[in-house]
Amino acid sequence: MSSKLKHDASSSIDGTIYQFYIAIDKCFELLDGEKVIIEKYGDVTVSDKYQIEVKQYQEDLTDLHENIWKTIDNWLQNAFDVSHYKNLILLTTQKFGVRSSFKEWNSRNKYERKQILDDIAQKYNQQERKSQSTEKLLNSVLDGTKEGKLLDLLKKFIIFDSSAEDSTCYERIKQKHGKSVLSSNADDYINSLMGYLLSPTVRIGESWEITYQNFTSKVESLVNQFRSRTIIFPKKYATLKVGSDEINQHNEHLFVKKIEDIDYHAVKSKAISEYVRTNYTISQELGKYAIDKKHYNGYEQEIIDTYNPAYNIASRNTDKTNSIKDSKNFYDSITGLAAPPFIHFNDTPKFFRNGLLHGMANDEDKNIVWKLKVDENE
Repeated sequence: MSSKLKHDASSSIDGTIYQFYIAIDKCFELLDGEKVIIEKYGDVTVSDKYQIEVKQYQEDLTDLHENIWKTIDNWLQNAFDVSHYKNLILLTTQKFGVRSSFKEWNSRNKYERKQILDDIAQKYNQQERKSQSTEKLLNSVLDGTKEGKLLDLLKKFIIFDSSAEDSTCYERIKQKHGKSVLSSNADDYINSLMGYLLSPTVRIGESWEITYQNFTSKVESLVNQFRSRTIIFPKKYATLKVGSDEINQHNEHLFVKKIEDIDYHAVKSKAISEYVRTNYTISQELGKYAIDKKHYNGYEQEIIDTYNPAYNIASRNTDKTNSIKDSKNFYDSITGLAAPPFIHFNDTPKFFRNGLLHGMANDEDKNIVWKLKVDENE
């Protein structure tokens, strides 16, 4: 790669903030070994993958707008090596003007794109009144000595017009990447990432470099921070009344059959209700916390580690005559236990633990049963 190009990015604060919003979004797309580089080779660079020039302007993107011509002129400088990148991108909030020659740009080949530039320049040169700076810029881009490099970059040059402006861009980033934390903490989460990108930790001189490894580590740290601020277990479905129709829909489930095996029909509705409310809680509430599957697996293993020795003890203390009664007692003793804390929540309710227990009993591969095992020698 090479040194900073001669046309600097916009010096406005809004433009700089917008540039860093785009950088955050690209950081989330990084693969192992890649990095985002800001203000070194251009506005936003993703390793040797693509170079993005970021523009936030109100006016239309017309044929002679400097954002297009200066961007191309930047990339034509000797300091910029086009071969490093698969794509060269102009990302702008501007929309194409009604008569813009660039409207079909992305569908054209490099020769057609070169012809578009030539036609614009020819038309401009026929005007009686011309701007000296515009004329100089067009001549610089279309300098015959640079034609080979110009064709190389035109092949890779993509224009993304009508990009979301800063406030809308921020909301999209928050909705897209803020799902890892509580919705109430999403603003703090994204703002903390913004602060990280601007921090001395990633700043090297006048540029910033964010590696995949460092960004991933920071995201994990912030997710844990903003996820752990709320330790009250979500109780939205704790008192949900599960209707008879939904109860009936679960009557043929394996975990219900295992309750029927001990003739404990009185607890079937409650067990189904716990199972349903737990599933709702996981999908509708705990999903907001982006809890890794390993935490659910660990919690289920903790439940099994309590269940197994209790089942063995109860089985040793029963006989054929009392096995059903003792199995009911065993069911009540296990489902009546206080629930162990689920990750950082300190008030995990019984229904949640029991719902997961019924879920495991519903799995043929997990040996969760309520009917005690009777020694055949009894």
